[in-house]
Amino acid sequence: MLKRLKRPARACRDALLSRYARTTWLTLLGRAVDRGEARPGAVHPRVATVALDLLRHEYLTHGLTTVDDAVLAEIVDEVYLPLVRRS
Repeated sequence: MLKRLKRPARACRDALLSRYARTTWLTLLGRAVDRGEARPGAVHPRVATVALDLLRHEYLTHGLTTVDDAVLAEIVDEVYLPLVRRS
């Protein structure tokens, strides 16, 4: 989809920064806390969006239209899950 857009980085930024995305992640984290899968402190706007912020950084700083699966796995496995996971 992004390849068809004239300004893919801007479209990505707009999608990743949307209030809807932030609210959705906060809701998901709240549910994970309720299930005992995430620590209560994870339900915070900065924590909720850190993975999206890192992904946006990859797109914008490297001028990419796609990101390797390895980068996504690294963001999730090495940064996001350790940050939110209950000890």
